[in-house]
Amino acid sequence: MKKQIKKRPTSTSFFDDPRVKKIYADPIRRAKIKANLRNLEFLEDIARIRKAENLTQAEVSKRSKISQEEISRIERGKKNITFETYDRILTSLGYKAEIVHHKIHNAHAL
Repeated sequence: MKKQIKKRPTSTSFFDDPRVKKIYADPIRRAKIKANLRNLEFLEDIARIRKAENLTQAEVSKRSKISQEEISRIERGKKNITFETYDRILTSLGYKAEIVHHKIHNAHAL
């Protein structure tokens, strides 16, 4: 019997999947998913800024005193980092990291 190869879901079919809908319906899981997406966004900022400044990972590594391998893992979202590490990297790129707080209008909707 021939093994059937499953097609990769498109983004629309992925979210139409009942299993995904069930996971996303849970407010705690939905909040965790959104937090992970926000985490990836600011880690991607590091790579975007580095490239805009025409710097290599090795140059950022030397300036921030963080290994090039670790910079690579951070940019790919494979490593969680502290705010201190994020600030060190941004400082080495000539930027300043700040934490901004704002009131969430509907905290239960997370």
